[in-house]
Amino acid sequence: MLLYAFLEKHLLNLLSVFAKLRMILPLCVILTLNLCFSAAFCVMQSNLKFCSANNITHSEIYYLTRQIE
Repeated sequence: MLLYAFLEKHLLNLLSVFAKLRMILPLCVILTLNLCFSAAFCVMQSNLKFCSANNITHSEIYYLTRQIE
C-alpha cells in the first residue's frame, strides 16, 4: 500500500510538470503508468481479500499456479 501511494504521488507530480509544459507524449506515458499501477494494485487487493476470506495459504496458491502452467 505504501509503495503504491509513493509511486502514485511521484507519477502525479510528473503529470503536473508535463501538463504545464504541454508535452503530450510524456503525459500519455505517465497516465498509462498510473492506470497500470492502479489496476495492478486493485488486482492484488482483490486476490488478498479472496484468499483470506477463503483461508487459502501461500503454499496452496503456489501449487494452484503451478498447475495452470
